[in-house]
This record gives sequence, structure tokens and C-alpha cells, in this order.
Amino acid sequence: MAKLINAQFERIKKAFNKEEIPFVSTSTIKTYFKYLENNLARPCLLTGIESLEFFRWEEHFSFGYGSQDEYEQLTGRTHLTSGQV
Repeated sequence: MAKLINAQFERIKKAFNKEEIPFVSTSTIKTYFKYLENNLARPCLLTGIESLEFFRWEEHFSFGYGSQDEYEQLTGRTHLTSGQV
């Protein structure tokens, strides 16, 4: 996991052409957006990492009290349970 995170940090630093990842601000978000816009091959599958194995907004669905149909509509994936990630 640490290797994966380090690789992500290196990619982010490359986007800013900096030795350190800058603090999040409106300006840095715009810069990163432009970098992604210019460098992502489309179509693409976007994923992410969250320490809880799911994103906070998915919690509603992960613990069974969200609508499976709504989750599938939002993500294009079948319903999550905390052990499925």
C-alpha cells in the first residue's frame, strides 16, 4: 500500500512540476484539473483510495440502508458491502 501511495504522490508532484505537493487551494485545484484534462486519455475509468475501503458518500450504501438501485445508477457498479471492496 505504501508503494502505491508513494507512486501517487510522485504523479501529483509531476503535475505541479514541484518537489513537494502544494497545499490545496482554488489555484492548485485548477492547475491539477488542467493537467488531468490535458493528460488523461478518454474515455477512462477513475478510481480512488479511501482508508475505510470506500468513499464517505458510499457509507450510506455500504451498510445496507441505501438503495441498491440508486447506488448502481450513481456508480454503474453493483451494491457494496464493507467486505466487497
